[in-house]
Amino acid sequence: MKIIYILRKMIPVIVVLITSSLGQFHSNPCEKKETCSACLQTEACAWCMQPDYMAPDGSLWPRCKQEEFFQSLSRASCSSDYIIKPNEENQCECEKPGSFGYEENSPLCSGVGTYKCGLCDCPPDLFGRKCECLADNLSFSADLEAGCRPDNNTSTLCNNRGDCACGRCECQGRENDWEIVSGDFCECDNFSCDRYQGQLCSGSDHGECICGKCYCNEEWDVEGYTACECQASHDTCISPYGEHVGKLCSGHGTCECGKCKCEYTEDGQYAGQFCDECPTCPGKCEEL
Repeated sequence: MKIIYILRKMIPVIVVLITSSLGQFHSNPCEKKETCSACLQTEACAWCMQPDYMAPDGSLWPRCKQEEFFQSLSRASCSSDYIIKPNEENQCECEKPGSFGYEENSPLCSGVGTYKCGLCDCPPDLFGRKCECLADNLSFSADLEAGCRPDNNTSTLCNNRGDCACGRCECQGRENDWEIVSGDFCECDNFSCDRYQGQLCSGSDHGECICGKCYCNEEWDVEGYTACECQASHDTCISPYGEHVGKLCSGHGTCECGKCKCEYTEDGQYAGQFCDECPTCPGKCEEL
């Protein structure tokens, strides 16, 4: 019983120690360093100056990592020739003019920036990984991706339908040339609208798909019909002949989407294009 009591007392302490250890494990002070000099001033950190240094999925990796990271061939994609290790001679010489890894007006920096240790040092009016972006009117230049998100509640860029370039979305093209993705955040398109009988917005003569919604032509714009499939005019429901000429559905029905919907009365069921027929009405047999 005494052993069980002691173990119960120790559990909270063990949990705290484990939590603390995990926090230290996940916390990587190296990755917060943005220059070679700052990186190597941090204990056990090394710097990769390789130009095309990226993660396997194509995303950018922090250039400052723990030295042991670069020693793992299964993870590191930085060539050993480009790794600057702590306690080496000529540390971060690539930050100095005339050294390997230093180039003014470098092609790697769009010909306008200075390439230093794998990074571009851009002029004041430019920013971006390759100094490819103009800073004019961009209040979020410190966070390029901020301009590619509709709000702070999502981490999705350009609705996964475009690329974030210089803080703006460049919407992706489609296999079909007529299909277009658009909008500030690539939130719109002209092909996701409702269809009728397989046709988008019932066809181009009925309406147009704009930002996922059918905008119907006036003669097809009827409330409750989202694919422009309903004719607004009653002209095709007016009887052109007979005793009910000029009447809407011969007075025996209603006009819905340009077609007569015939009514059923005590006399019988009306039918026909203009509801002018009633085979079961009284007196019909005498007419025959």
